[in-house]
Amino acid sequence: MEKVFVNSIKRGLHGTWSHPDPMQAVDGVDYVTAGKRVNGYNFTLWQLSNHILSWAWQIVRRLQDKIPPPSDEENNYYPVEDGPSSAEQWNSHRNEMKQMGKEIIEFLTDIDPKKKFGEWDNVTAMDNLMILVTHNSYHTDQIVALRKALGVWKS
Repeated sequence: MEKVFVNSIKRGLHGTWSHPDPMQAVDGVDYVTAGKRVNGYNFTLWQLSNHILSWAWQIVRRLQDKIPPPSDEENNYYPVEDGPSSAEQWNSHRNEMKQMGKEIIEFLTDIDPKKKFGEWDNVTAMDNLMILVTHNSYHTDQIVALRKALGVWKS
């Protein structure tokens, strides 16, 4: 992939000019707060950050030709439990988010942006990457709004 596209995707994944970096959105949150419910919000921080991560891994694996697209039944990716069971589980999850971000950036230069994935509505690799960027942006902003409602967001 051309360097200009690689840089654009990197900036998009980190929220440059549009939203906080997904890692910044969960930094400074303890595991108890990650599982707290707030009236008017459908999901917890734990559920939203897991959804971001699960979706990202799906797209990464698809771009690496390692898996087919998920079925409609599998296309939800929200954990049932409200929060992590321990600080260790929360920290492990946050580390996996960092790893996923690194893995995407590592293989960006090797992706043919025009490669089509016919089994998923014939979208291209670039389409998949843009879906990932916009999906992360949307849910990262939900995390920020939820943190504000919980009173744990730095202004």
